[in-house]
Amino acid sequence: MEHERTKDYLASYLATIKGKSQQPYKRVSISPLRYAGGKSNAVGLILEHLPALKEKKIVSPFFGGGSFELVLAKHLGFQVIGYDIFHILVNFWNQVISKPKEFADELARLVPDKENFDRNRHILLSYWDKVKPATLEYTTRNKLELTEDERKRLDTNELLQAVYYYYNMQLSYGPMFLGWPSSVYVDEKKYKNILKQVREFSAGNLSVQCADFETAIQAHPNDFLFLDPPYYMEGDSKMFKGMYPNCNFAIHHNSFQHARLRDLLKDHKGGFLMTYNNCSTIREWYGEYKQVFPSWQYTYGQGEKRVGKNRVDGATTKDSHEIFIICPPP
Repeated sequence: MEHERTKDYLASYLATIKGKSQQPYKRVSISPLRYAGGKSNAVGLILEHLPALKEKKIVSPFFGGGSFELVLAKHLGFQVIGYDIFHILVNFWNQVISKPKEFADELARLVPDKENFDRNRHILLSYWDKVKPATLEYTTRNKLELTEDERKRLDTNELLQAVYYYYNMQLSYGPMFLGWPSSVYVDEKKYKNILKQVREFSAGNLSVQCADFETAIQAHPNDFLFLDPPYYMEGDSKMFKGMYPNCNFAIHHNSFQHARLRDLLKDHKGGFLMTYNNCSTIREWYGEYKQVFPSWQYTYGQGEKRVGKNRVDGATTKDSHEIFIICPPP
């Protein structure tokens, strides 16, 4: 079987996103979802190091915001099978993939101002209180009083669950699930652009399911994997914070089984490309594989006023501390 990488489609696409400044490639932002830890700035670098594949098919056990995966599915003709452990996020993807126009219609009913953001956030919080992990405890400050309809609004309506989740993510600082409003994104003009992007959204050959990484990897023993796991926070890691998934609660991050992921990948037969934070433990664990040390700038947590050129002039950019670990398929 001819390897897909022997064809020129990757080189042709990379030429279209070639950078003109210090970055080798432009940011590629086609995901409708703002998502902390996304790889929109790293798409070109990841594609550059993608090994020769037997077919245009990739499995993503940590789908998240889908920045890289959407490029594969929409622009490069890949079949992408995504998984994520956060059921609210997975429901968002399934709703926006299957019914973007209905999604946009419901989103248009919500008003993008601070007062409505606060109320809609508490409606989402009311639903989250009912479905959150039983072991998760937190205190909500300045809690709003909701009507009975508002308290029950999202209980059985999966489309509205997705819409309220998306509204909160797109308009929050960070972004962060159940976060506070962003002075940049709580804006009527930006909201109109969001509505247009959602209404016209097309995902290509993409599906997203709810499952943990172990289930996902074991279900695809011979498929090539793209993995973007949560940061390893111990030892000499330079990462100061980890949230997995991006939901404002470290419910899956603090107890993430990094060693179990390592063991699963050592037995995996289909090959993989994984992005991880660069630290001595990860380099040692995956020493038998090719390791690449790329550099790009994060967009998460740059600050409300540190946008675009201001981030460079003010020296407030956040450079990556990541590693690509590459195991070509047989």
